[in-house]
Amino acid sequence: MALILGGSGLIFADYALAEIDFGSVIKGDEPRLHVEKYGISEPIVVSNGYVFVDFKYSPAPYTIQRIGQAVVVNNIIVNCLYTNDIPKVFKRHVSEFVDDKGKKHLWKSPPHPAANLKNLGDLYVNVLCEILCSRSVFLSKLRYKSISKRSLTNAALQRCMPKIWQPDTVEFVKMLNIALEMKSNEESIVAFKEKHNVGKLEDKDVLLLIQNARKCPELLKRIQLENILSR
Repeated sequence: MALILGGSGLIFADYALAEIDFGSVIKGDEPRLHVEKYGISEPIVVSNGYVFVDFKYSPAPYTIQRIGQAVVVNNIIVNCLYTNDIPKVFKRHVSEFVDDKGKKHLWKSPPHPAANLKNLGDLYVNVLCEILCSRSVFLSKLRYKSISKRSLTNAALQRCMPKIWQPDTVEFVKMLNIALEMKSNEESIVAFKEKHNVGKLEDKDVLLLIQNARKCPELLKRIQLENILSR
């Protein structure tokens, strides 16, 4: 937030436009979302699975939908937004040319990179709902960049959904519960990884997950309840 002196006194200028991206909690009317161009999809409510954004638990049930170009879970953006200017109208140039054999062809310019944001967002909504039927999902833009086999800039990440792990929910609950019962961080990490495929997650990721879980009453209560019901 910045103070700007105007003719009638102080004006508060909000820099949220530049800051809204993956992990932001939104109201739904932010200009960066371009709701006026892409609209809002019907929300889908899912109670299965666990959603973690930057290794922090988002409490279920999950309301998943597309708001403008943003894919949101409980109003948290879980995709990386397209940050370049989006034209009001996508114009594709069409021209006619004749090949060496005298045959006429039509050439169309490639669509604008932002032209498919609506369809891509709707696809991500469906993907998340399908994953949560039997699995949980971990999303993190920062870790997605670091574990990628190739160097990724913020520009290269635009329009992607940075999914880094999707464990089986039943197994995940069992292993997290065991890890939380351990006394030390080292024991917790070993217990969690002993019979669980953690993919590309590193020890520091597992530790962050466990530390955040210990401080989250909603997650602890849900884990305990689901362990009781599974017996």
